[in-house]
Amino acid sequence: MHRRIIPGGGYDALARAAIARYGRPGATHLTLVSERIKRVYRARTSSGEEFALRLYPARPSPTPQESASARFRTSAGLRSTGTVLAQLDHLRLFVDSGLAVPSPVVLPDGSLLGELVPGELSLVHRFLLYRQTRRTRRDVLRFVLLRWLAGTPLAHQLNTADLRNAGRFIAELHEHSARNRPSRADRLPVWDWEWSFGETAPIWTSPHIPDATLPVLRETSERVRDVLRRLGTGGEIFGAIHRDLTLHNLLVLPGSRGPEPSVGAIDFDLLGLGHYGLDLLAPVSSLRQEVARQRLGRRELPRLREALLSGYSEVRDLPRDLERTLDVFRALKRVAMINARLRSGAVRNRDFVWFVQESARWLRTNLELRS
Repeated sequence: MHRRIIPGGGYDALARAAIARYGRPGATHLTLVSERIKRVYRARTSSGEEFALRLYPARPSPTPQESASARFRTSAGLRSTGTVLAQLDHLRLFVDSGLAVPSPVVLPDGSLLGELVPGELSLVHRFLLYRQTRRTRRDVLRFVLLRWLAGTPLAHQLNTADLRNAGRFIAELHEHSARNRPSRADRLPVWDWEWSFGETAPIWTSPHIPDATLPVLRETSERVRDVLRRLGTGGEIFGAIHRDLTLHNLLVLPGSRGPEPSVGAIDFDLLGLGHYGLDLLAPVSSLRQEVARQRLGRRELPRLREALLSGYSEVRDLPRDLERTLDVFRALKRVAMINARLRSGAVRNRDFVWFVQESARWLRTNLELRS
């Protein structure tokens, strides 16, 4: 449920201060829609315009070594200033090509990302900023404004027509990426083998990984690396991807007709470089989950899945040996999930051990491992 904001409270007052930087002081109606790693507000102006305001928590400045590391950008550095700016730059390329995605709004000085710093704030806002950022010892709050993309999440209305259009949209996104290399590619996260299995991955050193699962993880690492090497990183197969195209991030747009786009996407926080097959895995997996959650029956999944994949293939070729390729990317994501829990410290319970053991069983079966 969305929550109405009471003016003047903590982050909410800072959100209003950020909105005012865009010369839109009339955007006083704010609704908090997300407060996980970042806070996202829906802002509505008195003239009826709607925006999404992101507030990014303050973080210690990365070292030069961290800034240059692709691994840093898939973990702690995912929301570093350089990475956020690179993502916004490429998002503007999507907008310019006519794809239905949120459009970044520039500040009066032409910047895509703004900062709230003490010297530019009123005494009240300085106190609020200090209170919200004191744990990081960096009294800076960064913000981004995007035009609100109105639509209904695809998960709320599963049908073959919308899924076919969603498949076409995803393929068009990938076609655009195949033709346009990101201008700041060296600042984007890279969702590849190193992300899950590189030498800094905690699965190799954590005492919380059951010893019996390590042979499976090692063999999985080798199998995935071999497959990804064969796929290569040419522009036709590897480029800028959304990386979280679930059916909740794919929207059916209202009132679309004729050549206008009928499906769009939101939440490009994970935008980075990766194989297009990895991007295709998210809607395929999300569709399976939604069919099960909504209890639509076994017969519905093949029909709806076929519509999604057929729409994609109308624009560009599907990966060869699709099912095996998707299983390789499932393995990549499963191990990434284990690493994420290890990094977050969410490991001191039986649920984590069960998850690792269940993942090992899945990997052994679906990748036909010897371990």
